[in-house]
Parts: sequence; C-alpha cells; structure tokens
Amino acid sequence: MKNFSFAQRARVRALAAASAAACASFASTSFAQTAVVPQLKPVIVTANRLEQALQTAPVGATVILREDILSSGVLDANEAVRRLGGVVSRSDLLGGREAAIDLRGYGDSAANNLVVVIDGVRISENELASARLSAISAERIERIEIVRGGSSVAWGEGATGGVINIVTKGGAKQGLSGSAQLSLESFGTRDARANLDVGLADARLFALFRSLDTDGYRANSGQRNSNINLGAEWGGSQGLRARLEFARQSENSRLPGALPIASAQLNPKQTLSPLDNASRDEDRTSLALQYRAGGWLATLDLARRERESTFFADYGPVNGTQDATGSSTGTQTSPRLQYTGEFAGAAVTALLGLDRQSWSYNNDVAYSGFAANAETASQNSRATFTRLDILLPSQTRIVVGARSERITKDFADSLAATSYQQRSPLKAWELGVNQTIAQGWDVYGRLSKSYRVGNVDENRFLATPLKPQTARDTELGLRHTAQQASFGVRAFRQSTQDEIAYDNNLFSNVNLDPVRRTGLELEGRMQLSAAWQVAGSLQKIQARFASGVYAGKRVPHVAESNAQARLIWLPLTAHRVELVLNHRGSAVLGNDWNNACTQRAPSRNTLDLQYGYAPQGAGWSFSAGLDNLTDRQTFGWGFTNATCSATNVYPEAGRSLKLKARYSF
Repeated sequence: MKNFSFAQRARVRALAAASAAACASFASTSFAQTAVVPQLKPVIVTANRLEQALQTAPVGATVILREDILSSGVLDANEAVRRLGGVVSRSDLLGGREAAIDLRGYGDSAANNLVVVIDGVRISENELASARLSAISAERIERIEIVRGGSSVAWGEGATGGVINIVTKGGAKQGLSGSAQLSLESFGTRDARANLDVGLADARLFALFRSLDTDGYRANSGQRNSNINLGAEWGGSQGLRARLEFARQSENSRLPGALPIASAQLNPKQTLSPLDNASRDEDRTSLALQYRAGGWLATLDLARRERESTFFADYGPVNGTQDATGSSTGTQTSPRLQYTGEFAGAAVTALLGLDRQSWSYNNDVAYSGFAANAETASQNSRATFTRLDILLPSQTRIVVGARSERITKDFADSLAATSYQQRSPLKAWELGVNQTIAQGWDVYGRLSKSYRVGNVDENRFLATPLKPQTARDTELGLRHTAQQASFGVRAFRQSTQDEIAYDNNLFSNVNLDPVRRTGLELEGRMQLSAAWQVAGSLQKIQARFASGVYAGKRVPHVAESNAQARLIWLPLTAHRVELVLNHRGSAVLGNDWNNACTQRAPSRNTLDLQYGYAPQGAGWSFSAGLDNLTDRQTFGWGFTNATCSATNVYPEAGRSLKLKARYSF
C-alpha cells in the first residue's frame, strides 16, 4: 500500500464507513385539541420478535407512531428517528442525508453496533456501509421502534447498541387511495414522491415512487437518488396471511471529503476532493408468510438483497487514485413458531425461531501505479433463538431469551496476498422483569449479553481477523403513563470486551481494551393545555476505557450530554407549530485515544421551527420549516493524528429551508 498522508487516510476511512399507552409515546405529539383527552390505546412493540405492550415490556424503547410522523413534516425514517425519537446523530460523512445514528455511545463505530430491520427483514450490512434509513419514505411507515441496549437474542451480531425496527403500513381502505408530494429545500433539493394503494377484499396492492435531487450543502456533495417499492399483501387476521414486496434503490453521490480545520472555519462549503464520487444500486425482494390458528402463530420471512457499488477517490499527484467496483448478495430465511396461552393462571407466550443468513461479496480495487486486486468474501450464519414471556397474576412480567449462533467468514485478497477463515460460535442471552406497582406505574430491570463480529472492511489487510466483540448490559427503568403526562427514566451500564474500532495511529482496525458505558436516559411529554404540548429527552452517558493503556480515557466522538426539547402549539384545528431545541455535547476527536488534544468536536445547540397544515382525511396538506434557524456553523466529525498537529473535519449544514405540499386521496 502507498504511504497515504493522515488527511488522505482519514478520507479513505470516512468514505468507507452509516396496559395504557406506551412510554414510547413520549416522542408522540398527536393529541386531540380538546379539553378532554381520549383514552389512549396500548402501544405494541415487536422489535424483540414477540408482541408486547410497551408499558410492561422490560426493555428501554421508544415508539414513533404514523400519525406523529405525518403531522411533524419529517420526510424519511432517518429524520423521524432523529427529530421524533431524540436519538443522537451527526452529519453524513458522505455529505448526504443519511445522518449517523448513535444509540448508546459508540462514536465512530455506531453504525456497526445497531441493527436496522424492516418488516422482519434485517437490512444492516456486512460492510462499512450503514443501512439507508433515509431511503424509507415517511408515507411507508406505520411505526418505528427504537430499542436501546443489547438485542442480540432477537437479531444476532451487531445489535450491541440496539435495534431500529421499522414496521411499514399494512392494510388499506377499500378502493383506490394514495398521495403525491413535492418537497423543495435549500441547496437545490427537490424531492418528489407518489404512492398508490388498491384495497380489495382481504388484499392490498401498493406502489411507491421517489426521486431526490440535491446539490448539497458543500461543493461536490450532490446526490441523485431514486426509490421504487412495489408489493401486495393478502389474508385476514386468522388463517394464512402473506406479503410480497420488491424495492429498488439507486444512489449516486459526490463526496466532499474532510477539510483541515482552518479551511473549514474559513469556508465550510468548499471541498478539496472535487472528483471523488460513489454510487450504489440495490434490489431487495422479501416474502413474509404468517399462519395464525387459535393461540398458535407460524411465521416465515424470506429475503434477498443484491447490490452493485462504485467508489472513486483522487488523492493527488503524489498518491494517485483509487477506483473500486463491488457487488454483494445477501439472503435471509427466518422461520418462527409462537404459542400464546394460559398456564397456572399466568399468561404465557413462547417463541422458537431460526435465522439463516448468507452473504457473498466481490470487490475489484485499482490503485494507480499498482496492479488491480480482487477481493472475495462470504459470511454465513446459522442461529437458533428462543424467548419465553410470562405475565403473572401479580402483574409481574418475566422475559427470558437465549440465542446460539455460528458465523463462518471467508476472505481472500489477491493484491495483499492475505486470506483467512474464521469460525465463531457465539451466544447471547437476556433476562427482564417488569412490575406494575400502581395503575400507570411500572418498574423494570434487564440483564443481557450481546455480540458482533468484524465485517469485511474492518478485517481488510489483517492476517488474522479481529476477535468477536461481546457486551453485557444492566438496565433499570421506571415508566409512568397518564392521560395528560408520561415520562420514563432508565439507568444503564454496558461493559464491552474486544470492542472493534479503527486506530489511525496503527492504520488498522483493532480490538480495544475493555470499555464501560454508563448513563441515564429520560424522556417525557406533557399536555399543558388543549393547545400546548411539550416533549423532550435527555441522555447523559460516559463511554470510557475501563482498563488498559487508555484506562479512564473517553471514547472518541461520544458526546456525554445530548438533549432535545419540543414545544408544540396547536392554534387552530389542523394547524401545528413546533419549536425544537437540540443539544449535543462536545466530544473527543477521532483517533485521540489519549484525550491529549485541546481541540474537540464542539458542542452544538440548534433551533428548528416547523409549521404544518394537515386536515383529517383526504385533501391538501402543507408544511414549512427552518432547520438550524440560527445558522450555527460547526462540525460533528473531526479526526486528528497522534501528535494533535493535523485535524480534519466534516462541516455540518447551516440554515436550511424546507417546503412541502402533499395531496392525498
């Protein structure tokens, strides 16, 4: 390999990298504008692959409901998770709309420590490429479940930080319905969508089309995206039910890259990599079959994904160029059998499931001045998992679960002359207890073990693959839900062994010394009056090395305080004004393992303002919004070197205007 400079290595690394109502209704702001608030329905979560009422589920979770997504004016799942779920985020390293999501303080590797699921199908990657939540249009979503903390029993490797489970809209009214929408934003952004539903007797046909075109905030940060979703579902609540869907995503991105901090302060919109670009085309096909008879429920999820990608980077006359073309194919087969019944006065739900996943990868990389190399890789996993949910007459809920998984990885690189085979038998478990102590009041505790393995990019150029990462979680929580106000608080601690991260001082991915994360999370909402509501969230977290050479030091890119406050005003029927204050604390720069650099990724306080007009039923709706109202100039990602003498940053967008018009029928 060439001896790339620090700034160029930073670019390579960055570009290679994404009972009553539920407590999760804290993110919800859709209340009736009357003096009497109607009885709220229980919110059900399925992210653990068992249906549970969130109020009594022993898990830290937030649920964002469809009505709140549509009324808030958000455009996609990524924006909904950030704006309505209060999840910590930073701008997309590639300059696009896919803001990086961090559930539990993993910093640079956050995207690889959470699993994203759509309708039971895992879409997280086996590469340093984040699942594209921004490609999931708001119109498709029925609800989003954000589960924080280790979730490997349900979803296997990579779920050490948690899971984002997206449930898309099902069912349709009889006849023809749909919507058309156009959004215009700053930086030359045009987003056009149309969706169509045909409701038949016990059946539905649906289609969604989206085209996004933007110049981007920075030079050379334009994107051209298109999405098509076609599907059908049929069947009733009993007997056989099926859903078939095909999705195609196409993305062409310019890559603005990092800037030396002095250059970013002078002109944050510039680029030093005007030729860099990447593309990705992906096809996904999924089939979900469900058969329900009495207390028995049999489910089968089948999915296949095919992807083609390209990447080009120009490192200048000294170091030349890199040109890569890759392809990958992944499949998932997940049968499950569930039984719900009563035993000795207790409500019992038992689940037994299998997960079979296969993934193969080919990548051809050419460096100027070197012969092209061909990389091939495969990953196969076979897992069995089981869960038991018991609700006692004392209103005590006990949930236990276990997973046994064997992951096989094979890799070969012709240029580096490296290859490896890795066989990893892995186990996860969890134990949760929830106790209802009074009407609307619940306390819970949860213990779990989770894991993840290094992906193909993280193991590149290593003669021996990285060891699997394991984590143990302890969480205690309190929930209160009432008609006018709800809140939740949870304290957690996670101890991680062999955490996988990139160390620029060694120019390699490594297994870190033990890391400990401790924190406190609060979220709540309150109906102040018929016209005023408030909602908010707060996360205080410490992610520090528990032992080893960096003992006591902070993990880079983990802000120790994050908060969001939302004030909602409903002045007239169908009108909504929302003011959102976002706070993200300062963080240690990437690669500053010793915490020796005085320069930090600065704290960020931004104000967003949103107005929406959305009457009930069909017809026109409109929204207008200003993000980063005060035009705060800052950066979320910054990388330094061992001597703190070179810092490169990724500026975040300034003030942005958004206008949206939607017609539904």
